Amino acid sequence: MNKETTANVLSHVSIEERGRQWAKDYLTGRKCDLNKLVLVVPKKDAWVMALPPMMGDNFALRLDDLGTIYHQRWREISIEEIEITSDKWQLLYPSPDRIQVDYLAGIPRHKTGAGVWQPMKFKTIESAIRAQRHVLDNVVSGEENSELIQASQVISQIDNLAKMILTKKLDISDLDSLSNVTEQILGENNLVNVEASRKVLMAEMLNKAFNKDSLNRINPLVMRTRLRSAYIQAIRQLVLVSKVAEKYTVNRVQLEYEREINRWALQETATLLERKLLWHEGFEKHQYEPQTQLAVLEAIMREITASLLTIPRVKPYLATARLGGMALVGCRPQHADKNRLIINDERKWYWLDSELSVVQMVRSNNFQAAEKRVEEIRALIDNVLQ
Repeated sequence: MNKETTANVLSHVSIEERGRQWAKDYLTGRKCDLNKLVLVVPKKDAWVMALPPMMGDNFALRLDDLGTIYHQRWREISIEEIEITSDKWQLLYPSPDRIQVDYLAGIPRHKTGAGVWQPMKFKTIESAIRAQRHVLDNVVSGEENSELIQASQVISQIDNLAKMILTKKLDISDLDSLSNVTEQILGENNLVNVEASRKVLMAEMLNKAFNKDSLNRINPLVMRTRLRSAYIQAIRQLVLVSKVAEKYTVNRVQLEYEREINRWALQETATLLERKLLWHEGFEKHQYEPQTQLAVLEAIMREITASLLTIPRVKPYLATARLGGMALVGCRPQHADKNRLIINDERKWYWLDSELSVVQMVRSNNFQAAEKRVEEIRALIDNVLQ
């Protein structure tokens, strides 16, 4: 092998080596260069950013005081679109207090990417959980059409194509064959009609991989360079999918835990209402009880309300817990407006407002009415736990 041939082989090999080294670095650390990004939120949604995280420091899930869950998601947007509509956005990154006021109207040219923070609102925790599962099924399930499998398969298939170019001298018939193979890869991996930018670039590079070069020559070096570009986009897609999988898995676990602790608190409440109140002689026999027993019963109801019915904090469980607590021990006037918003059901509010609290009924030894009210509270709990 002469020096020229050796140099050519080494230059060919270095394309794959550089691609793999880039991929290794990208997978292990260089996943996102924030210095090249600008992040914004629509001004109308900026208030959601101030909501606390639902759990821990996972700000992807936020919770308001009415029990509504907000989920953080991002979408890509062009720098030009932000500049044209700069009055619609609030800057998140870089830090707004370190830059000029009109930053979004004239973004520095080194900012090559942009993302919009968009909150997704969930009416119940059940719908929030379903949304996380739906994304995970599409992205990381073991199904053939999941994005994780898709990205992994494309990476493997690009490797195989590169090896084919290395091991033989190509002629025009090989180009037709390899073009057919790439069409098959695009079809099998749902890359024929795509919108996501990484997938578009990956598909474009694969589509062009086995075209002749600008001088109408069969050029293996150009082909392999195009394949490396597709490989890099596939690695980026794999990293994105992995990050999505990590984020949505954490979200799902936290949401499922929150749901179970809410349900447990309500179920425990229903159990204690039966065992601590309805089994009491005053409730069972509707008999007169001395003040000492009435005080014990009131203490039990206040303890149940304070220790259990303050736990639920997401829809639909929060409304039932708040309704049950007020039916048991009453509501302070200063909290009535907020509680009415939480319950968000005028029929239930009328039911609550139409009778005294169970504590008030017990104080007057009206156990018949108190028993009926407790049974109604348990029915509300049973209904939401179905």
